[in-house]
Amino acid sequence: MSAGHASSGSAIVQVRRTLHAAREEVFRAWTDPKLVVEWFKPRGGSSPSAEVDLRVGGKYRWGMKLLGHSYYAVGEYIEVDPPKRLAFTFGWEHAVVRLTDSLVIVDFIDHGDQTELVITHERLPNRAMRALHGIGWRGLLKDLDQLIRRRPAVSSHRFAGG
Repeated sequence: MSAGHASSGSAIVQVRRTLHAAREEVFRAWTDPKLVVEWFKPRGGSSPSAEVDLRVGGKYRWGMKLLGHSYYAVGEYIEVDPPKRLAFTFGWEHAVVRLTDSLVIVDFIDHGDQTELVITHERLPNRAMRALHGIGWRGLLKDLDQLIRRRPAVSSHRFAGG
């Protein structure tokens, strides 16, 4: 993971992981609600639901449940370029600390039968948020990698636009 500060002075975090699947398959895992709920969840928790309106201006709402409490990541897609890139605003619904101005950019870099996934999370308000979200993204990517490795159905479906 590399981290730094954006020119505006806000904290950013960048996380990279190479996944053993074509980028169309990895892109699908980020955009199919049935797959999102299988990897977007906290360690020891679950995902109660995921909603995706995959278009510029469309909204998403991805749930996490831990110790009886549900949390929802919410935002709006500002760039949808299948299967190369997603960019969306990112915040936590009903959170004490609002992240409504944070931005997540996900690049899907093609390496044949592998994909390098680069998540850049910008406009985080401070170092503590950078650290928390860095840990979170790394854990989620580990779960995404495990999903792809154990589900031949993910690997056998190609994205129609790719």
